[in-house]
Amino acid sequence: MLHPKISDILRSAVTAPSGCNCQPWRFEVKENTIRIFNIPDRDTSLYNHLQKASLAAHGALIENAMLASRASGFDPDLRLLPEKKYPDLIAEIELREGSPKVDPLFEFIPKRTSNRKKYNASTLSTKEKNNLLNQAFWFPHLRLEIADTDEQKEVISKAIGLNDCITFENSHLHRFLFEHIRWTKKDAEHARDGLGLKALAPDPVQQVLFPALKNWGAVNFMNMFGLSRIMAIHAANLCMSSSAVCMISAPDDSAINLIESGRLMQRLGLEASRLGLSTHIMTGITFLIQRVLSGEFDGLSKNHIDTLLEHNDLLKAAFGLSEEILMICFRIGRAAQPAALSLRIPANDITTTL
Repeated sequence: MLHPKISDILRSAVTAPSGCNCQPWRFEVKENTIRIFNIPDRDTSLYNHLQKASLAAHGALIENAMLASRASGFDPDLRLLPEKKYPDLIAEIELREGSPKVDPLFEFIPKRTSNRKKYNASTLSTKEKNNLLNQAFWFPHLRLEIADTDEQKEVISKAIGLNDCITFENSHLHRFLFEHIRWTKKDAEHARDGLGLKALAPDPVQQVLFPALKNWGAVNFMNMFGLSRIMAIHAANLCMSSSAVCMISAPDDSAINLIESGRLMQRLGLEASRLGLSTHIMTGITFLIQRVLSGEFDGLSKNHIDTLLEHNDLLKAAFGLSEEILMICFRIGRAAQPAALSLRIPANDITTTL
């Protein structure tokens, strides 16, 4: 039976975000050590080439676990990718006895959520920007940029829109998205993964049309009349409504850098919640770019490949980057509370006690 404190730590950990809320993790607990495993089959999207999107999601989960461990009175010792012969073993956390150290971000773990509503485009204060930028000090090998001018946001918004355009022009991405939409409250409560329709924050017209978009044949037909371009414009407008767009980059796309980027992303989301700000992870575009840069073209058209490479350069210019790899992108700002939250599989259901 799990120790109550370890159960609490895992309960905090699994509130982390993941692509389409697919939650690609499970745990093994032996005495005072938590082992965190990836489940590759949970995310089979084109975004997840070499498990890169899942590694970032694990980073967010690990950051939650570290914050919760310290708050519970442990001095956690984190070992990333501890055994090369077990690539799905992402991390081990040994819980050593210590004294409680409650990070100000800890209490916001259950409050952080992705808010997909339109934001009010208000400006971030200097203090808010500095508080966000300070989170990058925990990860000196990573780089965090905050773009908040209209000129920057226009370039970034077009790239964000490109992701949604490709989603509705690519049968693989379309299928993955709609397989993870939970159309009713009952469906969401039963599965406890994926995205509830209300969590997607569709406007009234979209709420009526969205069920029809499940059918790839119908989508392919409607694309002849501009559906994918309309979806791109909608995503771009959401991005433009933000106060700023944040980009995490790294010297390379190593597994460690992907995990650490996820940890930084989570700290930024928690700090935003502490400041009363909303965040929305819009990073599908960066993982598609990484896929193409690695030479993996399967599943993508030549037009999409060329456009992704073009937008890689445009995004780097907008954020003042050069040789860095684009890791994680998200928008930040002020908005009404989301209409619904994405549910999680209970941690105890995916934990084995050894």
